[in-house]
Amino acid sequence: MNYEPAAQDRRRVGPSLSPSALGALFAVGLLCFGQALAADPTVTLTFGANEDFSSKPSFQTALSSFQTAAPSGGLGWEVVPDHVGIGGDYQAKFLENGASNWWLDWYGDGIYVSYHFFGGGSGLDPFLRAGAGCAGRVFLRGDSGSDPLLSISLFPIVAAGLAIRIDDVRLGAVLNAAPYQSRVPVTDITAYPLGFFQAGVFAGFSI
Repeated sequence: MNYEPAAQDRRRVGPSLSPSALGALFAVGLLCFGQALAADPTVTLTFGANEDFSSKPSFQTALSSFQTAAPSGGLGWEVVPDHVGIGGDYQAKFLENGASNWWLDWYGDGIYVSYHFFGGGSGLDPFLRAGAGCAGRVFLRGDSGSDPLLSISLFPIVAAGLAIRIDDVRLGAVLNAAPYQSRVPVTDITAYPLGFFQAGVFAGFSI
């Protein structure tokens, strides 16, 4: 994929998330994970692809982007005891420009809590998610020019999606919104200019 410098004005960047806020998110995640292990949960492992958008994409725009661009790809997991679950999704892609300069972009819903209206093991599975994520870019080789060697952003996420389960196979799509982004606390690392929306598709299996 050819590299295009990210537009620095795609998102208003707010102040850094405080360590106490990050700790609270982590504590909620651990509580949900403990409840999941205490039940007989549905466990899902998926491979997904994701595209970034500065504004809400139409279905045709999202479909065209997946066909013509090079979306990020990676792995996801989720544990759903009943209707409420916990999960994460981690993706990356390499970028190159004509001078053989290389970057690595990553995007991750580090941890999220989900709600499945019909239960995590249902054949038709509409769901909602809320959690915290991280996205960034690191320069790997060549001449970075005026671009920073490293940029990272932290952000809350809210998402809605729909999955279909056929036997143990799970297919679905999700639309994430990252309404706010923050620099990494207590650092001078440049914020990564993530778009407001991320559209994703995934396929995997549930046990």
